Amino acid sequence: MNTPWLTVLSLLLTFSAVTASGARASATAASEAAVSQSVPLAQDAVLEPNAAQRQAQAVINGFHQALLAAATEHAEAADRFVQLAPLVNQVFNTGWIARLSLGRNWKTLGPEPQDQFRSLLSQLIAATYADRFAHGATVRFAVESVDTGRRGPVVRCQLIRDTGAPVRLDYHFRDGKIYNVVADGVSDLSLRRADYNNVVKQQGFDALLVQLRDQLQTLIGGETEPAATNEANS
Repeated sequence: MNTPWLTVLSLLLTFSAVTASGARASATAASEAAVSQSVPLAQDAVLEPNAAQRQAQAVINGFHQALLAAATEHAEAADRFVQLAPLVNQVFNTGWIARLSLGRNWKTLGPEPQDQFRSLLSQLIAATYADRFAHGATVRFAVESVDTGRRGPVVRCQLIRDTGAPVRLDYHFRDGKIYNVVADGVSDLSLRRADYNNVVKQQGFDALLVQLRDQLQTLIGGETEPAATNEANS
């Protein structure tokens, strides 16, 4: 099974040294900024026309700040994961991602397997970011615009590296949280939905959980305690 987040984030490549701009902030400050106020990075100066768009940009600014902080402060992916996992659970609409990823299969599951899947999904998102934004990576982010999408704001950014072309990142929001990331035109949610449903169809839901746990083992050494259920993510 191809991992959707690894497929999309492979476009970001493996970076080699972290930029100093904004990367010194603590994870706590970054997490609070992501959900409450904008982190004023110089390259993220964009005027938004309404409150939902302002909030969406604040979430992205804080999330980017936290990625750079984690890469600066921790050499091990497992430690970066510990720092990023709570923030991912706050800013990603993991409940909605889980529903859309499984499609009709979601309704066939009871509350317990739904919670299992949602928890693993949240952990896998955090683990993939922890793996891709390695210690010493040179990268910065620039917000280009904040537009109105079908379900909410779309924050359009560039990931800028010292070498190579920038990567276009579009963050799609629903109910104030990220539910899809499109990297250079490749939708994470579309890849995830096709991949996961193929596994469920051919091997069953339990096999999908096993494969997600195997991916976590590869990225950070295994599954962690389930994240607290957030009804806003349902």
